[in-house]
Amino acid sequence: MFDPEIPVSMSAAMTRLQKSVASGFLFYVSGAVPAPKIEKLVYSLDERFSIQATDGQRDHARKRGRCTFRLHLFPIPYRSDFAFWLVRNEGDHPFLATESWRDSHETPIVWTFWYELRQLPVPPPLRAKYERPDHRYAINATTWTWRIRREVMDSLRFNIRRWVEQRDERLKRLIRNLARAPGRRGVRHDVHELHKYILGQCRKRNVAPPPLPVIRWSTGANGRTVPLSYLLARHRRGADTWFPESLLRRDTVHEEINLDVPHRQEKSNAAS
Repeated sequence: MFDPEIPVSMSAAMTRLQKSVASGFLFYVSGAVPAPKIEKLVYSLDERFSIQATDGQRDHARKRGRCTFRLHLFPIPYRSDFAFWLVRNEGDHPFLATESWRDSHETPIVWTFWYELRQLPVPPPLRAKYERPDHRYAINATTWTWRIRREVMDSLRFNIRRWVEQRDERLKRLIRNLARAPGRRGVRHDVHELHKYILGQCRKRNVAPPPLPVIRWSTGANGRTVPLSYLLARHRRGADTWFPESLLRRDTVHEEINLDVPHRQEKSNAAS
């Protein structure tokens, strides 16, 4: 039975999904499935869409006008569920009608509440670093990157104003969360904006600002993976975490803080 490999870092898993979309896998189905049902979902999706196809098999299918598929999985922190994203590129397939596909241009892929995947312009100073001797660029003017969802940014600003005024300890927890953020370009920009906002609100209220850490961004360079069966075995044994500490270098798990943002995940037909 197909036993997909799961990155041990949230940042690494996000990078994999970003690269899939950037390489043309623009259409997707996403959702969350309880751990006891994830193997059934994987089996069903592989049976329909050949998600474990080799690169050669994918190339052959595309030459015949067929679309190909990739499955991305990651266990949701603090829950016993798995988030999944089934992505595909352009083309025909006999089972396309079995899922409600979304276009990532129109409906961005969301990563467990905080982040969304968007095409954003590359700042000119950053793009200049990729200029070649022939004056062409090794990076496009617009690229796919993760950023903090706009709803979350609005809620964070609202909470920052309230927490600064009330000297609330949750502001420190938020700063710790921001320090764990994945080091994608859009996220880095948003974190810097929130840091500036925190300092500005503290000055406005004549409050001493909390210390802001020097962040060493996690980019998902850690390529370690473990089989899905390994995570399920830990879950069945009642382990406190999905991954043992010995495998983790630095993860992007956020502490629980109350943000007044609605959150709803779609459920795949294959999961039912």
